Amino acid sequence: RWNGCTTEINISKAYENDKIVTYTADSYYYLGGAHGGGFYSGTSFCKETGKILGWNIFKSPQEIKDKILEKMPEYFDVKTTEEALEMMILNDTFPLPTTEPWIINDSIFFIYQSYEIACYAAGRPNCVFAMDELKDYLKK
Repeated sequence: RWNGCTTEINISKAYENDKIVTYTADSYYYLGGAHGGGFYSGTSFCKETGKILGWNIFKSPQEIKDKILEKMPEYFDVKTTEEALEMMILNDTFPLPTTEPWIINDSIFFIYQSYEIACYAAGRPNCVFAMDELKDYLKK
C-alpha cells in the first residue's frame, strides 16, 4: 500500500485430481476514484504434460457461446435470455469471456470480468457446466 493505493493478489489451488490441477488468482487494486477493480481467473494444467487446459480443450470455442448465453439468466436472476441481454453492455454480439475457462470439481467454469459484458455493479458474470453438459464440444 502506498499513497492511498492498494494492490493484492491471492493465488490458491482450487482443484486437483490424478490428471489435472487448477489454480485460481483473485486480484484487487485501488488506485483512487469511486471504486477499485479486480480480476479473477483460473488456470488448469495437465499433470502429465504441464500443458494449460483452457480454450484449447474445445473443438471450436465459438460454438459454446450460445450455451454460455443460456446460463446468463440464472446469473442475472431473470427468466429469459432476452432479459439477461437487456442487463448487459454489449457492442453487437455476445462474446466469449476473455478469461480462459478452467476445470474445477469435474466441471468447467467460465467468467466475465467486471465491465466485460455488464456494469461494475453486476459483478463478474459467470457460469459452470458439468463436463457431461459440454461433452459434444470437447476434444478427446
